[in-house]
Amino acid sequence: MAISYILSIQSTIQLIARRIEQISSLFPENAIANTGRHIFPSLKQLKSKIDEIRELKLGFRSRYIISFIERLDSEYELNAIADFSYEKKLSWLTSFLGIGPKVAHCIMLFSFADHDVVPVDTWIKRFYAEYSADNGRKFTEKFHPYSGVLQEYIFRWIRADRGV
Repeated sequence: MAISYILSIQSTIQLIARRIEQISSLFPENAIANTGRHIFPSLKQLKSKIDEIRELKLGFRSRYIISFIERLDSEYELNAIADFSYEKKLSWLTSFLGIGPKVAHCIMLFSFADHDVVPVDTWIKRFYAEYSADNGRKFTEKFHPYSGVLQEYIFRWIRADRGV
C-alpha cells in the first residue's frame, strides 16, 4: 500500500487507480478472474520487474517507487515497522526518496492502522481554516485515538461539499 501513496503525490484518484493497475498488470499471474483487474504484486514480484516499472511513464514518481522497491530488503522489513513508535515510523518512512510527512502519515494511518495519525492535505487545511478556531492544532488530541479515521470522513465530506 505504501506505493499507492507514493503514486498519490500531486495526483487524482483516477490517475492513482490507473497507475496501480498499470503496475499490477505487469503480473498476469495476479489476474482476478473475469474482472480485468489484478492483485497488487508482492515486493519480490516488484523487484523482478524494476525495468518494466521504470518504463510505465509514472512521471517524477517513478524514481520514488523504484528507490522504495530497491531499498526494501523484504516484506518483513515493511511489516516490522508497524510496532515502531510514531516518531521512529515517521523518521523511517520519510527517509525514503519522495516520502514526506503527508505520504508517511497516509501510510501510517491506512497501512499500519495508526488511527490517531492525521494526514493533512489541501482539503484538511481548508477544513481547519473554515471550522477550527485553532487551525487544527488540537484536532488529534481531541479525537484521539480515532482522529485519523475522523479525518477520512472529513476529507470525503469537504470534497463532496465542494462538488469534487
